[in-house]
Order: sequence, then C-alpha cells, then structure tokens
Amino acid sequence: MPETIGTIQKPSGLAEAEIRNLQYKFGKNIFFTERSRTFLTISWEIVSEPMFIILVVACALYFILGKLSEGIMMLLAMMMVAAISVYQEWKSTVALKALKEYTEPMAIAIRGGIEKEISSEELVPGDVILLEEGSKIPADAMIIQMNDLTVNESILTGEPVPVEKNLNGGNNRLYQGTILNTGKCYAKVIATGNDTTLGKLGKTVQALISPPTRLQQQIDSFVRKLAFFGFSGFFTVCLINYLNNQNLIQSLLLGLTLAMSAIPEEIPIAFSSFMALGSYYLARKGIITRHPVTIENLGTVTVICLDKTGTITQNKMEVKTLFDYKNGLLLEAGNISTPQNISVLHYALLASETKPFDAMEKAITEAYDKLTHGELLKEPLPMVSEYPLSGRPPMMTHVYESKSEKIVATKGALERIIRVCKLPADAVEKINLHSKSMASNGYRLLGVASAGYSKSEPLPVNQDDFEWNFEGILALYDPPKENISAVLSDLYKAGITIKLLTGDYPETAVSIAKQTGILQGESLVTGEQVMLFSDEQLREKVKTTNIFARMFPEAKLKVIEALKDNGEITAMSGDGVNDGPALKSANIGIAMGKKGTEIARQAASLILTDDNLEKIVEAVRQGRKIYNNLTKATRYIVSIHIPILLTASVPLLLGWKFTNIFTPI
Repeated sequence: MPETIGTIQKPSGLAEAEIRNLQYKFGKNIFFTERSRTFLTISWEIVSEPMFIILVVACALYFILGKLSEGIMMLLAMMMVAAISVYQEWKSTVALKALKEYTEPMAIAIRGGIEKEISSEELVPGDVILLEEGSKIPADAMIIQMNDLTVNESILTGEPVPVEKNLNGGNNRLYQGTILNTGKCYAKVIATGNDTTLGKLGKTVQALISPPTRLQQQIDSFVRKLAFFGFSGFFTVCLINYLNNQNLIQSLLLGLTLAMSAIPEEIPIAFSSFMALGSYYLARKGIITRHPVTIENLGTVTVICLDKTGTITQNKMEVKTLFDYKNGLLLEAGNISTPQNISVLHYALLASETKPFDAMEKAITEAYDKLTHGELLKEPLPMVSEYPLSGRPPMMTHVYESKSEKIVATKGALERIIRVCKLPADAVEKINLHSKSMASNGYRLLGVASAGYSKSEPLPVNQDDFEWNFEGILALYDPPKENISAVLSDLYKAGITIKLLTGDYPETAVSIAKQTGILQGESLVTGEQVMLFSDEQLREKVKTTNIFARMFPEAKLKVIEALKDNGEITAMSGDGVNDGPALKSANIGIAMGKKGTEIARQAASLILTDDNLEKIVEAVRQGRKIYNNLTKATRYIVSIHIPILLTASVPLLLGWKFTNIFTPI
C-alpha cells in the first residue's frame, strides 16, 4: 500500500534574503541552452547563403575585369540586400525570444511562508515547491509532505506505468522532467541545472519538436528542385558562352545571372518570417504558439475536438442534487437538512482530499460545510491508508480508523461504484433511472459507497475487494462558459466541424451539447466502443459522430488518429492530464493557460493564456490570414523568377542575335 498522509501543511520555505546568495552559488536552473543568435551570427548566416556567395563571386569578377562602376554598384546592392535580410532576421529572432519568455515554465515556490509563482529558472537548492496533479517537476527534489502521490518517470526510465511515492528514503525523490500523475505534495529542491539527474544524462526538457508541415515539405522540395535546375543552368550557360566567345570570366558572369534568376531564395525567408512574426502577433493577443509552424496548420484546420470540463465549462463545480439510496430520496442540495440525508455527502467528503485541489472535491467540501453550518468534521478521523484514483472508469478510496473499526469511503464513476457494490438487478435498474434523470440536466455524476473493516485485519490489495455498501449518487453541475455558444457558432461559420470528447456520462454530454449548440451528429459513441472498433470502422464512425462520452486517454488518442487518417487537419483542446496524449497527437493541441495542467501545456502547440475559447476563433482567423498571405507571397516570388529565368536562358539556347539580355546587376 502507498504511504500517504491526510493533511498537508504549508512549510515556510527559504527566506528572501537567502535567495540571491544561492542563485550566485548555483546559477540558473538551466541545463541546456541553445546558442543565442547575436547580430554577428545572423550576419554570418546571411553572407554564407548560396545566393549571397553568388553575388560576391559576381562582384569580384567585375572588379577583376576592371569594370569598377559595375563592381561598386553590385557591392552597394549586396550591402542593401544584406542589411534588409539582417534586419528581418533580427526582428524574427526578437519575436521568437519574446515568445520563449511567454512560454517559460513556471513553478510555485514557498518563500517566507508565501506561495509565489516564479520562473522555474529561478529555483535554487533549498527552495520548497508545491506540486499538484499534472505538474512537470522543475528540479530534482525530496518529498516533505504528500497526498496520494504517483509520478510518471517515463522520460528517465522509459516505463509508462506511474511510480508510487512515499516518505521512505529511496522512494521520496522526485526528478526533473518527470510528471506528477496523481496527488499533491510539498518538496524541497536538492539539485538544479546540470546537477539534476536529467542534466547528468544529457537529456533536454525542451518543447516538443514538430515534424515539418506539409507546406514546409512542399516549399523545401520546390526550392531544392529550382536550385538544382539553377546550378545545372549555370554550367550550361557557362559552357555555351565559353564555346561562343572563349571568354571564361564573361561566361562565368552570364552563368551566375541564370543561377540567380532560378533560385527563389526569398521563399524560405518569407516562410520563417511569416511564421515567427505571426506567432509573436498572436502572443500579444494572449495566444501562445509554442512552435511557429503551428500557424500554417491553424490556417487549414477542419475539425476541432473539445474537452468539456474546464474547456467549454467553467470548471466551477457545485453540488446540485443527490440520491440517498438507503432512504430512497432524491433531493435538491438546498433541501438537505437532516443528518440522515447527508450520509452521501459525508462519505463523499471522507473520500476526498483534506485540502482539495480538484474542482469536484472543492464542491463537495463546500456543500458539506454549508449544510453543517461550518462544522466540518469537528473531530476528524486519522487517515491510515489511501487508494489512489485508478481503474477504468476510475474510483478512489480513503481508509480511516475509529475507536472500534476502520471506516472506508469511496467515490468514483457511477458504473464502477455500482459494480463493486454488487447490487441486485432491480436495485441497479432503480439507480439507473435516477442517474439518467440527473444526467439529462447536464449534471456530472459521482457514485459514493462505504464499508466497515476490522482494525486487526490487513487491508486488501485492491480497493474493489472491500464489502461495499452503496450510499448514493452526487450530481454536480459545471455551467458552460458564458460566451461558449457564440464561440462555437463562429467556428461553425468558419466551416470547422466540432466534436465533444468528454469523460462524462453520455446523458451529461448530450445535455451540455444541447446547451452550447454542438451539433449531435448521427449517434453517440463511448470510449469503450471506440476501443472495440477496428481502425477502418472508427474512421467511418468519426465522420458522422460528434459526441464521444466516457472517454479516457487511449480512446481520445484513437479518435484523433482516426480523424487525421481521414485527412482532417485536427485541433484538440483540453486542460487535464488525461488530455496530454491527444493534445500531442493532434495537428494543433490547444491547452488552457490558467487552469490547465502542466502536462497539457507541455503537450500542446497552442496555449490560451486566459482560457478564453474565443481566442481559438481569433487564432484560426489569423492563421488563415497568414497562410493566405504566405501563399500570395510564394506565388509572387515564383512569378518573378520564372519570367526572368526564361528571359535569361531562351535567347541564348535558341541562338538569338542578342543572347545575353541580363547581367548580374
């Protein structure tokens, strides 16, 4: 059993006076730094370009031939072109630098007893940090206090199974770059920068590297082909001119003319500049693009998949209704007044964290506190063990010890709770009637159960193995965001298909879809059904299905892959740990910047700083604008080079009277 403690108390952390000395001693919490692009490095990149080298050769040949006026004119033109290119590259570099500052990972440190959100670069050994579910661990640390802690250490070990942590030596270490899978803890930083385990292994924790986009690949292929054609033409023109006039230097000049006319060197510059400056523009609007090439996909997105909780809803849970199974009562939260009617809430509270950080647990705590007039468990029982949230669908269990026995409380997905309680068929039918009635109002449902257990008996390994007694159902309501209907309407007007992927009950998903204006499509599909479909069946199903309920990470990922296989440019929005795989797989992963978990933000390519989905509409609008402008720029560049290429080559190849119309100048 994982060792846990029931109460987390805030440590005082380092005093502010200590920080400066520690930062001087240990430096920044950075173990990988990209080579900075200075004015000199940008200038070198410009002058080492093939086109610039061609210009230098042409200029040198003019001076060798004694044509000083042409040489000076060429030199001035080169300086002007180089100055423009350096300025544009510097502007793009500044934009990317500002973008990096926007996306710098943050950490919550306790300094002088006060929680402060700081850049993870500023952490020093001795800092106490607060970590919650979904957080990426910013430095090597040692656990001080914890609740229900498991960590995904796959970046170090390659094993995707979460590792249980406790306060015992050897199992109380947290490593930079790993992800807090469940729970919450305070931990003391023991190593930063190159001294971390990850730093010593020489691995980097940088933003996800996106593969080249379709347009990038097309542009790269096009430029390479024209470059090959240009250099082939260079040798051909040189040879023909030399055979005609026996003047090697003059032939080289004319060959260089053709090469310069064929190579569209402006296209890569235009592409990188458009993307970088577009990203910077969006960042100023509160839309952070972690990879500039995301802009291209934004302009062509055809499907957007939305998570429900925290994305289209406010993630402000409130207990609205409960079903008291033992007394056969269905009650509105405001009508619960007697102790007999609050047993469902009581056990739900016992199955929650003492200091909740989950929106549902906060709602349960607030409802219980309100109904008991502020008397929240006057004499709290000591928690002796905890089973973390696990299983499909999930549940979690807390074990307390009273004078006579152990008291066990659990809450979780209603189907799971019904299953572990082993209720008769008629009772299940009765419960399902009530649950469907509550879910049809858009409520999120939680099953609650309790068990008694002997103090002397060892606890079962699996939480399903207690002798559970079904207590009832809690219905919580998370209202849609105020502007969500208008946002979804704008997306539909833009020709984008919307699909809802949620872990909620099917009736809840349908109700939220109706409230927000999501078109329901032909049918509703659950996560279990998604996993049973063959790839071909799922590709057909996602064409006509817009609502996916009871979804889990693997199912969400499979739906995203099916949409991409259908040729859709797919965006996925989410804020939770379970959204991470789908966010990473989508052409555009969109994470919530305020309430989203760190793993969601790291997996996404687009971050909404204020969680306002209206920004998606703006992002798509700007993406299309930038994409269209880039397309126009590419057409314009090509339309310049092809006529010049023909004018420079056709007279020579056909033996016209005036064979060499253009010069390098």
